Amino acid sequence: MADLAISQIMQESIAEHERGVVNGVQSSVNQLMSMIKDLLVIALPDPRTFGLLIIASWISIFCGYVSYMVYARRVRGHILPFHKKIVSFQNYFLRNDVVTTRASVT
Repeated sequence: MADLAISQIMQESIAEHERGVVNGVQSSVNQLMSMIKDLLVIALPDPRTFGLLIIASWISIFCGYVSYMVYARRVRGHILPFHKKIVSFQNYFLRNDVVTTRASVT
Protein backbone atom coordinates (compact mmCIF):
# COMPACT_ATOMS: atom_id res chain seq x y z
CA MET A 1 0.00 0.00 0.00
CA ALA A 2 2.75 2.46 0.89
CA ASP A 3 4.57 1.72 -2.36
CA LEU A 4 1.44 2.62 -4.33
CA ALA A 5 1.06 5.90 -2.45
CA ILE A 6 4.73 6.76 -2.96
CA SER A 7 4.51 5.92 -6.66
CA GLN A 8 1.44 8.14 -7.08
CA ILE A 9 3.03 11.06 -5.22
CA MET A 10 6.17 10.74 -7.32
CA GLN A 11 4.25 10.55 -10.60
CA GLU A 12 2.21 13.62 -9.73
CA SER A 13 5.02 15.79 -8.39
CA ILE A 14 8.13 14.91 -10.45
CA ALA A 15 8.70 16.10 -13.98
CA GLU A 16 8.45 13.30 -16.53
CA HIS A 17 12.04 13.59 -17.73
CA GLU A 18 13.34 13.23 -14.13
CA ARG A 19 11.20 10.28 -13.01
CA GLY A 20 13.66 7.62 -14.09
CA VAL A 21 16.49 9.09 -12.04
CA VAL A 22 14.31 9.65 -8.97
CA ASN A 23 12.78 6.18 -9.18
CA GLY A 24 16.25 4.67 -9.52
CA VAL A 25 17.48 6.49 -6.43
CA GLN A 26 14.36 5.48 -4.50
CA SER A 27 14.83 1.85 -5.48
CA SER A 28 18.51 1.97 -4.50
CA VAL A 29 17.72 3.46 -1.09
CA ASN A 30 15.01 0.83 -0.52
CA GLN A 31 17.43 -1.98 -1.37
CA LEU A 32 20.13 -0.45 0.85
CA MET A 33 17.79 -0.27 3.83
CA SER A 34 16.67 -3.85 3.22
CA MET A 35 20.30 -4.98 3.12
CA ILE A 36 21.08 -3.13 6.36
CA LYS A 37 18.12 -4.87 7.99
CA ASP A 38 19.34 -8.26 6.76
CA LEU A 39 22.88 -7.57 7.99
CA LEU A 40 21.61 -6.56 11.42
CA VAL A 41 19.60 -9.78 11.69
CA ILE A 42 22.66 -11.80 10.67
CA ALA A 43 25.00 -9.89 13.00
CA LEU A 44 22.65 -10.07 16.01
CA PRO A 45 21.15 -13.60 15.95
CA ASP A 46 21.09 -14.03 19.74
CA PRO A 47 17.58 -13.77 21.27
CA ARG A 48 19.04 -11.45 23.93
CA THR A 49 19.81 -8.87 21.21
CA PHE A 50 16.29 -9.02 19.77
CA GLY A 51 15.41 -5.89 21.76
CA LEU A 52 18.08 -3.95 19.87
CA LEU A 53 16.52 -5.00 16.58
CA ILE A 54 13.13 -3.87 17.81
CA ILE A 55 14.55 -0.48 18.84
CA ALA A 56 16.32 -0.10 15.48
CA SER A 57 13.09 -0.98 13.67
CA TRP A 58 11.09 1.50 15.73
CA ILE A 59 13.63 4.26 15.11
CA SER A 60 13.59 3.67 11.35
CA ILE A 61 9.78 3.73 11.26
CA PHE A 62 9.73 6.90 13.34
CA CYS A 63 12.26 8.55 10.98
CA GLY A 64 10.03 7.65 8.03
CA TYR A 65 7.04 9.14 9.82
CA VAL A 66 8.92 12.37 10.57
CA SER A 67 10.08 12.55 6.93
CA TYR A 68 6.49 12.23 5.73
CA MET A 69 5.30 14.84 8.24
CA VAL A 70 7.89 17.31 6.95
CA TYR A 71 6.80 16.58 3.36
CA ALA A 72 3.10 16.95 4.20
CA ARG A 73 3.70 20.20 6.05
CA ARG A 74 5.62 21.66 3.08
CA VAL A 75 3.12 20.56 0.44
CA ARG A 76 -0.22 20.91 2.22
CA GLY A 77 0.56 23.31 5.03
CA HIS A 78 -0.64 20.85 7.68
CA ILE A 79 0.08 17.27 8.74
CA LEU A 80 -3.42 15.92 9.30
CA PRO A 81 -4.94 13.90 6.44
CA PHE A 82 -8.46 14.97 7.45
CA HIS A 83 -7.69 18.64 8.12
CA LYS A 84 -10.62 19.99 6.06
CA LYS A 85 -13.12 17.85 7.97
CA ILE A 86 -11.82 19.13 11.32
CA VAL A 87 -12.04 22.73 10.14
CA SER A 88 -15.58 22.19 8.84
CA PHE A 89 -16.62 20.57 12.15
CA GLN A 90 -15.08 23.45 14.09
CA ASN A 91 -16.90 25.97 11.91
CA TYR A 92 -20.17 24.03 12.30
CA PHE A 93 -19.91 23.90 16.09
CA LEU A 94 -18.80 27.52 16.34
CA ARG A 95 -21.80 28.64 14.26
CA ASN A 96 -24.19 26.55 16.35
CA ASP A 97 -22.60 27.81 19.57
CA VAL A 98 -23.04 31.41 18.41
CA VAL A 99 -26.66 30.74 17.42
CA THR A 100 -27.52 29.13 20.78
CA THR A 101 -25.71 31.91 22.67
CA ARG A 102 -27.66 34.60 20.78
CA ALA A 103 -30.92 32.75 21.35
CA SER A 104 -30.29 32.47 25.10
CA VAL A 105 -29.37 36.17 25.38
CA THR A 106 -32.53 37.42 23.67
